[in-house]
Amino acid sequence: MAKTANNTQFRVSNTQDGSFNRKDEWISTTDDDGKPVYTVNIRITVENPPADYELPKTLEASQVSQWADAKHEKGEKFQHSNGQYRLDSESVTEFEADDDKPHAISGVYRTSGLRFSGLPA
Repeated sequence: MAKTANNTQFRVSNTQDGSFNRKDEWISTTDDDGKPVYTVNIRITVENPPADYELPKTLEASQVSQWADAKHEKGEKFQHSNGQYRLDSESVTEFEADDDKPHAISGVYRTSGLRFSGLPA
């Protein structure tokens, strides 16, 4: 990821599976126990980004695997694909700082379908 200021923090998570109903309300998909179901899509939130910061257009599989390993070591679930992820540009949202929360940028990455085949290019 791009170089950022010292007080910049990254949060990485999976997105919840679900859909919007006729009233445009989000309805989460749940499992048999009533717990939310998560996708392999990844949401990255950057708190206190530098003024000209932009989310990277792609995430490499090696970076995503490192995040997954770190989350699993902490006992957190994290689903991912072994392929490259691409930023869904329509998902990028900027949040202004307020009394409770810092300035942040958030975006969703979806698998691109590209996988490392192990063959030379």
